[in-house]
Amino acid sequence: MNHGPSAARGFVREFLGLYEPHDDRTVVFFPSAISLAEFKAASAGRIDLLTGVQDIYWEDSGAYTGSISAGMAKDAGAGFALAGHSERRHVFGDSDEDVSRKGSCRSCVWANCSSSETAVRSNRLSPGSLRRD
Repeated sequence: MNHGPSAARGFVREFLGLYEPHDDRTVVFFPSAISLAEFKAASAGRIDLLTGVQDIYWEDSGAYTGSISAGMAKDAGAGFALAGHSERRHVFGDSDEDVSRKGSCRSCVWANCSSSETAVRSNRLSPGSLRRD
């Protein structure tokens, strides 16, 4: 919840001025959901910069006010979603079961990430496309 759309745009501008593309890596950002479109627009043309949402809900649709499904995130342009972040676990009580359900939803596949925090990828990215340095 640190950047709204205007702040996200400024962050991307600053980042682009400091970070040159590298052929051997991809950088994935997880802006707030309301800043995703602005972030993507500000980083357009940089295929090494990808985006995801900070959380998803495991159901594809329904009356889950404020929740974002994987399909909704993908439709908004996200290629990834975080599941199991320590803040979601500590502040909101996300359990291992919740994280597992988020990663098992029909719209998602698992990415290669650490066991304490899992990025859920949309099907448009190939397995192993992330590099962790």
